[in-house]
Amino acid sequence: MLKKGQALTLINANGEKISGKAESIHLSHGLKKIEVEEAYAGDIVDLTGLSTIAIGDTITDALNPEPLPRIHLEEPTIKIGITANTSPFAGREENLPTQDKF
Repeated sequence: MLKKGQALTLINANGEKISGKAESIHLSHGLKKIEVEEAYAGDIVDLTGLSTIAIGDTITDALNPEPLPRIHLEEPTIKIGITANTSPFAGREENLPTQDKF
């Protein structure tokens, strides 16, 4: 269980332990955020009180700071292919009016 005001430890990618506390806890309810005093295992929360958090960092109880295995995400990539138009309609473009004239 996570309680408002609870002492926490952030363990980053370098294994550094950074102290903080749960200043506020918000749960999502539809499109609204509701501030609560405590959250339980399985709850997805917005948490304030720690800074410089990255994907894969562990937020843990200050009394037993053990890191979870890190999550590694691939960098976003985009692939663009630029080639000649090989469509059967290539070269058959027409000047079509954008509005019908009556």
